[in-house]
Amino acid sequence: MSDDYSSSGGLKGLINELKNYSGITRKNPIGKFAAMIKRLEGKNIISSFGEDCAVVDLDNEYILLAADGIMESLTRKDPFWAGYCSVLANVNDVLAMGGRPLALVDVLSYRDEEVLREITKGINLALERFSVPLVGGHLHPESSYDSIEVAILGAVGKNSIIRSDLARSGDSILAAYDLNGSPREGFPCHWDTTLKRSNEVVRKRMRSIWELAEKGLVSSGKDISNPGLIGTLGMLLESSGKGGVVDLESLRTPQNLSLQHWLKVYHGFGFVFSCAEGDTPRVGEIFKKVGIEVDEIGRIDDSSTLDLCLKGERKRMFNFKKGGVTGLFSELKS
Repeated sequence: MSDDYSSSGGLKGLINELKNYSGITRKNPIGKFAAMIKRLEGKNIISSFGEDCAVVDLDNEYILLAADGIMESLTRKDPFWAGYCSVLANVNDVLAMGGRPLALVDVLSYRDEEVLREITKGINLALERFSVPLVGGHLHPESSYDSIEVAILGAVGKNSIIRSDLARSGDSILAAYDLNGSPREGFPCHWDTTLKRSNEVVRKRMRSIWELAEKGLVSSGKDISNPGLIGTLGMLLESSGKGGVVDLESLRTPQNLSLQHWLKVYHGFGFVFSCAEGDTPRVGEIFKKVGIEVDEIGRIDDSSTLDLCLKGERKRMFNFKKGGVTGLFSELKS
């Protein structure tokens, strides 16, 4: 583990840095937005806000729905990577719930043909890498801006679904990640672990998630996305109405990457899970076969807070009743 801890500010400095990290702060308005949306009762809706995918009951299985819009700055700076990530992000949302991606649709706006070509190149490579088709959508030619948004349809067996609202007190907190990735040039917090891998390696890793889900080895899970590892774990805990304690010294970091950098990265293939303590070795065995490391980093409890521990210190990261990451489950009124 590379030291630094936010310019020698210790655990307090690290927590302050993470709390002000844009990957986390950009999630804050979700609760306010959700409160503005009229909720209609639907007997087939199993879960919605707070999950990586909405879950719809369709007879013998669950249908999964998700959408991701790529940040304007990414699209402007690297349209190829924006196209690739528009597929990657959606596939990971479905995988996080134990699901199989079935099809994608997109909304693409562009100002010139070169942007269109680069975004399309990125999309096509990702479609091949993750073996999922793009089947339609909407195109805005001659737009005043460049953007790419993608939505995904997936499916999962009713006995295999992994949700983020079912963590249990006493569960172990697991972090699963590929230490042998690399930052995307120009995007230091994008930890690429799929672009430079073969199709077969990527698909084997996808199958490892399905095996985990089918064996029922985890009680909850989420893919490590823009909020980073700690922010993603925070979203899982607030969805479950739980809290937890994380020992940061139990985390492994890639060589030459500081702890605070590692806690911010968006993973090409990375997840946080909760599971019964006795199942941790079995989870590790499944991932080890496909080159993914698993660290047991903490414990779930009933506190509705998340505390971090480092070098003998213990300090509070989130209080989910007073805002948390998204505010979806906060007792504070917007």
